Amino acid sequence: MFYSSIVIRDDFQFRLINKKLLERIKQKHNSKIIILLNSLQAKKEYNEYLEKGVINEVKYFESFEKRSTDSTEEVLERSARLEKTINMNYNALRMMDRSLGQEFYLGAPNLPNSPGAKLNYLDIINYYNNYLQELISYLKKHKTELFIAPSATDEIVCRSLRIKCRILSSSRIENLWLWSDSHKFKPPNIKRDYLKIKKKGKGDKTVLSQSYFHDQLWRKKMKVLPEIRIIKRVYELLKRQAYYFLKPTDKRYFFFSFLKYIFNEYYYYRKFTSKNNPLLKDIRYKFVYFPLSTEPEYAIHVASQECFDQVNVIASVSRDLPANIFLVVKENVYTLGTRSNEFFKKIRKFKNVIFININENSLDIIKKSCAVVTISGSAGLEAAIQGVPVINYGKNNFYDFLPHVHNVSTGEMIYKQILRIFQNSNRTEAIKNGNYLKEALIKNSFDMDLFTNMNRNKFNQRNIEIALNSLENNK
Repeated sequence: MFYSSIVIRDDFQFRLINKKLLERIKQKHNSKIIILLNSLQAKKEYNEYLEKGVINEVKYFESFEKRSTDSTEEVLERSARLEKTINMNYNALRMMDRSLGQEFYLGAPNLPNSPGAKLNYLDIINYYNNYLQELISYLKKHKTELFIAPSATDEIVCRSLRIKCRILSSSRIENLWLWSDSHKFKPPNIKRDYLKIKKKGKGDKTVLSQSYFHDQLWRKKMKVLPEIRIIKRVYELLKRQAYYFLKPTDKRYFFFSFLKYIFNEYYYYRKFTSKNNPLLKDIRYKFVYFPLSTEPEYAIHVASQECFDQVNVIASVSRDLPANIFLVVKENVYTLGTRSNEFFKKIRKFKNVIFININENSLDIIKKSCAVVTISGSAGLEAAIQGVPVINYGKNNFYDFLPHVHNVSTGEMIYKQILRIFQNSNRTEAIKNGNYLKEALIKNSFDMDLFTNMNRNKFNQRNIEIALNSLENNK
């Protein structure tokens, strides 16, 4: 028996494929399906589905305009009760919302501002009071059994109500995808299948030859002349601003704030492709690799809230590295424009740190590195698969059961541990274990051909059937 009552959070990047998936679920299982909107403007996208009976209801109740007549004391007391209900505090929720938790993005001081950033603390508390109470009541009222594509806050609420969540997530291998039950991306069957495959001693001996499909598309996009890119970006911003003028929404960035971000993106791209940032072939030293993560990013501000200060991680690694090993740092193309000169100045002060050219392929850097340092992200997984030692500062990496993956924290001295990693590293055995991990991931994933959140319409009915079959088997 499939889920009888399903809620799905609308997401523009996945809207086309989600609509086709819901259509097939309705045909096959006749489930009650409810869409939760992030903006009222998206409602017209579902009018046809409402008329056809594919979905039962469209609901929007996430607005910063809601205010309470409660006193300050009542607002705070109500927040304490709701925090206890969901088993998480509001400030941790704010950290997962780029509109409400900007002060937690220590590596993104130039993130564009939005209406949510102008709210004072009490307004934010009141917003969460209203939002959480209404969401809890709504999910209970409809006896929700499954929530597809929840936001990070939705997921926390679902966990408190024992409602299952499923998120269509990239497996970070080629263009394989799977249904994750959490934004922390910890597929439940990977370790079990890894141990089975390892016991048989059989696995594809082919190591990763290229980064996952989405990154390939992004690198292709970045090959366009930066001057042409900035013209296109400004043009798109002007179009979007005209749309917001006609149809105001809280879910937007302020015009001049975003315009500044676009020009910062151009400036820092030029900066990190200059001669001051060496190419991989020019680095003659042994090195450990730390790719900077995007901020804000689920991998840090949802999955690794215990460790979200990247400068602190760099300081810890720089301190504990042997003198003959350097730390290579690479800026992330997805976050260009959000950081500041002050952020990079702090990092450049460490004398054993090298900023590498941003156009270098991360996979090639990983292959030449002695180890990869990560909080959470695809580079750690790619290193683990290739048998390169991984030093994890985050606590929610699903592959940390591998012998060559080591969990640490910024509060501990790891110099001796780093020496042990280098001295006791059995690369041949690590490569075997990495291949077993890759096979376990492949076993739990499905191929989506050319579909990504950049290629939103590049899917067919076969992809829908495979995704639905995997969702049914993951019940």
